[in-house]
Amino acid sequence: MNYGELTTAIKEYLQNEDTTFVGQIDTFILTAEDRVYRAVQMPAFFNSSAGVLTSGTTITLPSGSIEVYDVRVSETNNNVNGPWRYLLRKDWDFLIEAYPGTSLGSTTGTPKYYAISSAGVESSSGNPELSIKIAPGVLGPSTLNYVVDYYGKTAADSITNGSAAATETWLSVTFPDVLLHGSLAAAYSFMKGEQALLQHYEQQFAEGVMTMSAVVTGKGPSVGQKPG
Repeated sequence: MNYGELTTAIKEYLQNEDTTFVGQIDTFILTAEDRVYRAVQMPAFFNSSAGVLTSGTTITLPSGSIEVYDVRVSETNNNVNGPWRYLLRKDWDFLIEAYPGTSLGSTTGTPKYYAISSAGVESSSGNPELSIKIAPGVLGPSTLNYVVDYYGKTAADSITNGSAAATETWLSVTFPDVLLHGSLAAAYSFMKGEQALLQHYEQQFAEGVMTMSAVVTGKGPSVGQKPG
């Protein structure tokens, strides 16, 4: 399902061509996308960011980063192929207490831990962003490579980005019913429609999310899998 097909379906299902309603369709779709995004960690949004720690302790992740899965640093300098040392995740308060110079980068040694040090919104794009701190900080002039695996989504990842009729996303192609029912639930709630029909859309959306989660996590039958 592409953007044009989705917007047409929303209007036809709810038989609503009112100007105010049509003007909010992107909001309905974004609401559905974000609900799915929070409920299911979709493979399309698994990302990695690589770089070099040059005697510093801060890593600012790319725009759209929401959650960190793991952080690893190379055992030797200037080695992008490993072997890797995986760092343990700790609270920011732990790093400050255990390594008092962490915030300034003055406590150095072999990296062991990382923590989310800040979370905010990027001013230029409006996307979420994260920064992490490494402790202890690396010893200069060490140049250890790092890789951060994270989960993230930017405004550009939405099917509404650009509002081009042919636009498709992983979600709209793989689970179009989930996106449609989530959008219908948001739209019908906006219309203050009958409770029974709203509950129907919500139920269809919830069931779709459950099925989607089972497939994505490998806990349910996937496409092409032979029945037991």
